[in-house]
Amino acid sequence: MGNAASDGSTSAASIFDAAQTSALDKIVSEQSYMMSDSVWVTFFTLDQPLLDMPPATLQQFFRPYAHNFARNTVRSGNFRMLIRHVTRSVRYLSPPRHHADTIVTTTTTVLATESFHVINVLCVVRHFIKHFIEHNCDVVTLFATEGNSTSSSTDNDIAVDFLDALLLLLFDAPTNIHIELHATLLYHALLLNPSFRDALCRPVDVDHFVPCVVYAKYILNKVWVQVLPLLEAIYIHTLSPPRLYTLLAVLLHLSENPPVVQTLHQSQDHQTWYQERYLCDLSAASVGVLVLCRVLKANLSVLHDSLVQSMAMALLWNVMQFAKNLHPTATQSLVKLLAHAAKKEQLLRPSPDEAAAYLATARDLLLCIQLGCTPRLLPANAQLMYSLLHASDVLNGLAMHPSEALRDDIAMVLGTVAYCRAMVDQGDDEGDGDDDGRMHDLTMEQVLERIQGGCKALAHSILHFCAETMKDDDVLEDIDFDDLDDHLEQFQQDDFIKEALAKGVDLRQYAQQIDRELREVEMESITQYVAKSADIVDLYNQVQSCDDILARMQEMLLGFQADLGGISDEIRNLQNESIGMNVKLRNRREAEEKLRLFLDQVYIPPTLIEGIDDGDVNDAYISYLMILHSKLAYAKLSQAAPTSLGIVPATAKAVQQVDGDLEKLKLRACAQ
Repeated sequence: MGNAASDGSTSAASIFDAAQTSALDKIVSEQSYMMSDSVWVTFFTLDQPLLDMPPATLQQFFRPYAHNFARNTVRSGNFRMLIRHVTRSVRYLSPPRHHADTIVTTTTTVLATESFHVINVLCVVRHFIKHFIEHNCDVVTLFATEGNSTSSSTDNDIAVDFLDALLLLLFDAPTNIHIELHATLLYHALLLNPSFRDALCRPVDVDHFVPCVVYAKYILNKVWVQVLPLLEAIYIHTLSPPRLYTLLAVLLHLSENPPVVQTLHQSQDHQTWYQERYLCDLSAASVGVLVLCRVLKANLSVLHDSLVQSMAMALLWNVMQFAKNLHPTATQSLVKLLAHAAKKEQLLRPSPDEAAAYLATARDLLLCIQLGCTPRLLPANAQLMYSLLHASDVLNGLAMHPSEALRDDIAMVLGTVAYCRAMVDQGDDEGDGDDDGRMHDLTMEQVLERIQGGCKALAHSILHFCAETMKDDDVLEDIDFDDLDDHLEQFQQDDFIKEALAKGVDLRQYAQQIDRELREVEMESITQYVAKSADIVDLYNQVQSCDDILARMQEMLLGFQADLGGISDEIRNLQNESIGMNVKLRNRREAEEKLRLFLDQVYIPPTLIEGIDDGDVNDAYISYLMILHSKLAYAKLSQAAPTSLGIVPATAKAVQQVDGDLEKLKLRACAQ
């Protein structure tokens, strides 16, 4: 065991045979070995049951090897080769449904095809990684270091492949695989090495972490595919604390990454492994809430494990920080767990030690529910408010709890629920809710619609109030510490303060008493608000109705104003048309008068023709002749006359047409 003792440490007795020990010496040396070298084949045939050996023996044996490996692999790159072979073997054991996503192909050499061989190699890798971390080695660098190897492989995501292979086996592999899987990377590397965890889980561009660039997009798009097997494993092993520790720890660290939690709230799937009821079209975050509530209830009833309680509650807190459109089953499970904790705490209240766990659980759950009541998340959590409305009795009971801290925790939730309840109860022709919070005459869709509107309105009002408050200069006024002594002196001159100091009253206790009284008044005001919520809603509806009426009146007045403007334009148009028509009429009359005078000179009336042709020669006949003479003279004019419209009569078309008739009458008159 030359390499093991080369650092001067006392070498332990070898637990391998001679060939395997020689292979291990070569792997941890400075010499690079290709993927196809026989040294790997020898090393991957470890038959010894390493899991059955005492941990101290294994640690003592592997310590010098791990020390040399950490020092030599920077030049040899053998650790990278070892992880590549381990990844292939682990993927080979994965179920067939995962093979499409693995790197194992028909041309890839898999050295360990039996589970006990893979377990032994994982055990060795665990000790190596644990030693690297304990001695502040950068595991990411060791994963990415190729050393002097002449391998043509261009893979830069060995760490990602290794983690992905382990996650694939997290639930589907045999039970004995789980132990080594957790201890190998999901605990030692993922949880104890921050740089390695950040490189794999944080979706940012970290230039010096090669796997991060590859894994960032993957974990955002398919993180729920990896989380759901973890949730399924937690669901199955709820009553197995050792496994529960690791599973909860892995999920807890993943949930510390906000984009990961947001992705869990966006994914949609249906789960067949959840036996209590069929779940369809729900997010991975909703599944997480269901499973965590189940774990918390089992821990309260059976396990009584503080570590499980703290990790599960912390994980639930991380999930609720981005709560969005939780499934009804998830919100009901959350509220039912709160009711269970409140009921058990009330029964065990005479024994404070036994009731402490239930009281702490109730407070933690209220804090998680408070997250869904914040203005940022409230519009997307109408279903949570709906479930809380059905649990009004539980909330009202907690509001009267003797614990002042719990009453403080529930104040915000009570106010939000009271507002939503008021929005549901509004209207004269719609059903009212009973005291138990159940709405009879409204359908679930109508109730949710009213709650949704109330959540949006309340969130908008709170944000608007905060924005207006921040505009106040008094809020942003800086404290002048130079005048602090003057303020203290004025404070001591107050009559009440003087009296309290003279009587030896403890100002801290007095302040606490005042604070308690203020909180009691606050809770009383909340209770009164809840009791008068229907009247407040009626007043609100009346104000809204008045606003609607005024808006309609404003609209009508604006329309009337527009109509008056249109009528004014029409009157103006009529006036213009009237003026134009008057001008036309005057012109027509003038033209008619001039045309009449012209026609009188040109026109030959029938009476004139009859009088000249058939009339007796007398005075009347003489008058006809005079008329005929006048017309003949007018027709012969070579200049314009006053009655000729500016036209020379001799050239006028009308005169030329009657000129022949006038000549005939002239000849007839001469003949007469």
